[in-house]
Amino acid sequence: MQAPQETPITVIGDYVAMRVIGMHAPAKLSTTHARITLIDTTGDVDAKAAEFGVIDFSANRGHVHLESAWEINLSLTGQRFDGSLDAKAAGPVRVLLPPGFASGFEATVRHKSAFACRADICDRVSIRKRDGKFVFTFGSGELSLHFTSLDGPVVVDSVDRLPAISGRH
Repeated sequence: MQAPQETPITVIGDYVAMRVIGMHAPAKLSTTHARITLIDTTGDVDAKAAEFGVIDFSANRGHVHLESAWEINLSLTGQRFDGSLDAKAAGPVRVLLPPGFASGFEATVRHKSAFACRADICDRVSIRKRDGKFVFTFGSGELSLHFTSLDGPVVVDSVDRLPAISGRH
């Protein structure tokens, strides 16, 4: 399906992979057993991938709600995220940050060992327990980024700390 960047879209399907690139209008997406990929989609985004679905999101702004019955992969492309992002998955939530990322976030997991941070901000992440879960926080005040894994890890990496790909410079 193709639509103008400023036209709101709603797509609901079963076993249907979806890719949305460069949308600025509201996007509501829902699928099962498939992948939803959102790249530079910066409007109001509501995406749900049920029954082993996966969501990939890459942008630096928007009002985004992501819910997956399996995993979510996030690539935040600016040093600040302009808007809000709520990513909730039954399994892993993976977050890739640019160097010098400055927007505050909260990551919630069931077990303390289910949080891994390998980004340049890790020494400024705090931990507390809330409602029987472990909450890891970067930044202070009103946090507009929330990463929640119900039964898996939340992993935070930064682009500059990823291992070099063998043979490429």
